[in-house]
Amino acid sequence: LWLEDAQGYPLEGSRNTVLYNPKQAASQTLFYHKSWGMYANPIENILIRANDWRPYQITGSQDASLTIWPITFTMATQTSLRITAPFGFIWSTDWTQFNATTNCVELQPCEPFGGVGGVLPQVESTVDNVLVWTQVYFNPNVKYGFQHKIRIPLHNPRTSANTFYIEFGYKEPDINNRMYAAAIESPRVASLINCRVGFNTNQVGWLDNRMQFELQTMTPIGVNGGIVIIGNENTKGFAFTPEYTMLDGSDAFPADVTLTAIRQVDATSRITIKVQSTPIGPGYYKFEMKVSNPTARITTPGKWTFGTYEDVSAWPDKKYIDNEMVTPGFVISNRMQHAGFYPLSRVQEIATSREDRPGYMNNVVIEFELRNRPEEVKDMTVKAPHGFAFEDDCLGPPSDPKLKTSLNTVFGDNTGGSWPAGDLEEWKANVAPLACRGEGREAVITIPVGLQVLKRYAFRIRVQNPLNSPDWNRWTLDYNSEASDPFQGFNIWTAVGKPLVIPTTYSRNQGGSVTPITNPVTIMFRPYKTVPSKPSNEDRGGVIRVEAPAGFKFVHTNRECEIDLRVTGASQAILRRDYLCEGDASE
Repeated sequence: LWLEDAQGYPLEGSRNTVLYNPKQAASQTLFYHKSWGMYANPIENILIRANDWRPYQITGSQDASLTIWPITFTMATQTSLRITAPFGFIWSTDWTQFNATTNCVELQPCEPFGGVGGVLPQVESTVDNVLVWTQVYFNPNVKYGFQHKIRIPLHNPRTSANTFYIEFGYKEPDINNRMYAAAIESPRVASLINCRVGFNTNQVGWLDNRMQFELQTMTPIGVNGGIVIIGNENTKGFAFTPEYTMLDGSDAFPADVTLTAIRQVDATSRITIKVQSTPIGPGYYKFEMKVSNPTARITTPGKWTFGTYEDVSAWPDKKYIDNEMVTPGFVISNRMQHAGFYPLSRVQEIATSREDRPGYMNNVVIEFELRNRPEEVKDMTVKAPHGFAFEDDCLGPPSDPKLKTSLNTVFGDNTGGSWPAGDLEEWKANVAPLACRGEGREAVITIPVGLQVLKRYAFRIRVQNPLNSPDWNRWTLDYNSEASDPFQGFNIWTAVGKPLVIPTTYSRNQGGSVTPITNPVTIMFRPYKTVPSKPSNEDRGGVIRVEAPAGFKFVHTNRECEIDLRVTGASQAILRRDYLCEGDASE
């Protein structure tokens, strides 16, 4: 494997052949032990089933029974066979557990897998995820299959393919004798994945924080079962309210689940989501809870254990549904001296490309002041409210950085002459950020040593706006073990509240020659920004645009439509001479 630049020159590469199986021993040097090879034909419709996909560690050290079936050939076939399980799976070497006649129930005649009496496979030395048969024989038009014990790992492989490979003729060098192959994705191991703990602020003692919890479940959670999230000794002191809000992109919990959040005797927290009558299906769940932060610093990130269990009322007795996952928490930091948005003038807003419309790329100027001087290169985290998104590379090229820190660029290009020297300290070039990476609503900025104590600095950073103003509309900075007070965000220029549409009738058009239904519709909305009137030297003023779903057509005559426009509750409509209603060309 080699990487090359745009001109084809090699940059870096592997010294040896990339192995087909990471477990292959160095002593195994035949061609089929090395990299993958081609096969003449696919073999399809093979099923892989197990009686239990839970990891070996939570099943009382029991291997699962894995069935591979059906395998059918149109002609008599004699060849070698290799079946490779995903990395981490381990085939049993107890051959008394090998069942060569799983097809007996399905059809007659019953023929053992691989030949008369059934042919036992082997597990090659050190390669315990591979079964090999040096020679097998199959009659035409018979459904063959077998069952054998396999140890399920803690999780599916993360650095190699999650695939079972079945190769007929793997020992043959000639492609014509390398007869058939199949690649079958493995079902998911019953382990929780993608668990994560997030937060809005990590300032010590902050009473109005929000914490986010994410997890992906593999197995349905039945009645009285549920999800338990518990922190370790480095998570002591959090105080949750027993309420939650589902976040965008999450699957929905059933409406009747209950959530409890308690502080245990040792001051750690335990959150329990319990199923009442409607099971929680496999899915990706993200929710947020209100919480008060600990009143003392935590300098070592805690750990949170996520688990799903059959009877959460019996905690701490555990009857596992999916295997647990432990994920890191976060430190609790002292208060930063100051952080907030720099109050821009209208001229500065234009020069910095400030843009508060929904969905647009925006530029914001943030100021901050430290209590303690950084002694080494450290990361600053800028955390925006939900819905905002920073660019993956938020630093940009050195010649024209997206992240502006210099005196001549923070408030617009070539604005150093109007730098607010009485308000802000100049951010020197030798302390310019080394990197900036965006991770959703967070931007992580790497800053070298050099920022001074009790000096107020400012920077400008690009961020994409959400479509609506967030409910918890506050921003935070975290740097040098100091966390800012969450500071007030800005409103997105969109309608305040949710516009309301009330039709006169819900009847549908009948089509054909029937006269279409004309349906007066009442639309109520509250704009965030004033819609400007027509300037004296312009043809028209601001615009209110209404777009209906596909299939609807606004009624108009020569593109001019009839409306009654008035302030809600007013007895008189706005005069028609003060506005013009037009339908666009597409109606």
